[in-house]
Amino acid sequence: DPACEGTVYYRQRGILLLAPSLQINLDDRTHRRTAVRLLLAQRPFVLTFADGRTLQTRAVLLSPQVDRYELHAPDTDFALFDFAVASPEYVALLPLLENRTLVELEPSVFAPLLPRLKSGQDGSLASAEVSALAGKVVQILTGVHTPPLNFDARVMVALQLIEQLPLVDIKLPRLAQ
Repeated sequence: DPACEGTVYYRQRGILLLAPSLQINLDDRTHRRTAVRLLLAQRPFVLTFADGRTLQTRAVLLSPQVDRYELHAPDTDFALFDFAVASPEYVALLPLLENRTLVELEPSVFAPLLPRLKSGQDGSLASAEVSALAGKVVQILTGVHTPPLNFDARVMVALQLIEQLPLVDIKLPRLAQ
């Protein structure tokens, strides 16, 4: 598992990880989740991919096809936005990748968000603020506000239940009910 001194915020079909430093090893299980990820930091961090390529950057968008990488981000005030397949953010960001595995981004466009991301490392962000930050990064990158995806009402009830229940209580029979 990643070495993390910060906070992980879970939201519907997304994760926001905020940490002063972060280390993710090549064999970490977090790579198994199909998602578009935005990695953002106040200072440069290093990504090393399974094929040996390295990238030093402060902001990068990773496609779901990036199956494994190592991340070395000591003292960077790091933010990782993880947008799962069934999220409006995933749908909005995927075209930016244009079949590429990554897109290096201009970090200065995120400057207004960095102070709040850093202060949120202590767990102080409310759920609505986490969602607003996720929406803001997508708006910065795409120029549009992402509306919620439309799902059947039964699916929405199941998704809300997943958000409310402790992980150990999420069972298929309960969701089906």
